[in-house]
Amino acid sequence: MQKARVAFKDYVGHYDVHVDEIRLKIVHTYEVIKLTDYICDKRHIKGDDKALGELIALLHDIGRFEQFVRYGSYIDYQTIDHAQLGSDILFKDGLIRSFVEDDQYDDIIRHAIEQHNKFQVSSSYDDHTMFYIRLIRDTDKLDNFRVKETEKVETLLHAPLDTILQEDITDKVYDDFMHHHLIYGPDRQSHIDMWVSLVAFIYDFNFPESKQYVLFMNKTRSMSFLAMLSAMAIVLNMIENMLALPLGVRLGMANIMALIVVHIYGVKEMLFVNFLRVVVSGLLSGIILSYPWWMSVGGVSLSSLMLMMVYKHSSFIFTGIMCAIAHSTGQILVLSFFLTSSAFMPYLGIMIIMSIITGILTGKVSEIATKRLKRGINHAS
Repeated sequence: MQKARVAFKDYVGHYDVHVDEIRLKIVHTYEVIKLTDYICDKRHIKGDDKALGELIALLHDIGRFEQFVRYGSYIDYQTIDHAQLGSDILFKDGLIRSFVEDDQYDDIIRHAIEQHNKFQVSSSYDDHTMFYIRLIRDTDKLDNFRVKETEKVETLLHAPLDTILQEDITDKVYDDFMHHHLIYGPDRQSHIDMWVSLVAFIYDFNFPESKQYVLFMNKTRSMSFLAMLSAMAIVLNMIENMLALPLGVRLGMANIMALIVVHIYGVKEMLFVNFLRVVVSGLLSGIILSYPWWMSVGGVSLSSLMLMMVYKHSSFIFTGIMCAIAHSTGQILVLSFFLTSSAFMPYLGIMIIMSIITGILTGKVSEIATKRLKRGINHAS
């Protein structure tokens, strides 16, 4: 992929990157690669399969630059099909070998590029090819939501804002949008129709992960929801601190939040929630920097590490069990360190048995909660 990135940088270097429209497409390309990584990671796609998706993302809009130079516009039905133009540049002109030497994936790359902008895709492709067509169609559309937020409207629609605000949405575009249909390009009669058609992309997503991304990766929504989950984790941690269970057993209720967050957001957000709940609950309880607090740090650190290792490939219940065992192990190790004694190590066996029970509980609860949240996302979509 590194060779392909260098070749892409060299190719776009022939165009004026200071022109907003050219710059926009370069940024768009790299963002689509990031989104491809996101979808692949969520679907546990790795190795060569993931690398192929990244390569298609890098090349999918390569025809855009020449399109803009020739016509000064990105509107395909008024100028040229940029996907077909990009395919011709790569495969008829032989540019593809600058990006990848091996030709075994040429057909998949070509079909994915040519189909990524089509209103409808033929069902004649095999499943493997269709996956990459759907992947690039989703990630390409996904980045349009970022573009609308970060780029100037005038740059996107090639018209002054005053003009756009005075326009009406045409009846056909309005009806299609209200019936949750993708907007057909030639039906767009105004700049505001164009804007509506970009929003309508959400109706054409192929993967549930794409819908989840739109709803949960919006910065305001994402931060609000993550803050809510963090607050719940802190409250659950405080409740556990007040419960006096035999043998110092903890139910691990706060771990439920960690499992939910890692499956909806990812590892970084899970680490943030776990760090926040340990620090804040320590401050509120008045035990910050005491050895009981360090026991909590040790438990959370080891359980977080375990969660990172197993959550992608294991069931919720197995993950809950392993995290509970790791949490107990971390606590015993810290306690032994502070008391400079290994006398507590036999107690670890009892804690592991109890961790299996509590891990089953937290794993099952987090599984139910996560599935319900994701169903809510898809329903809202």
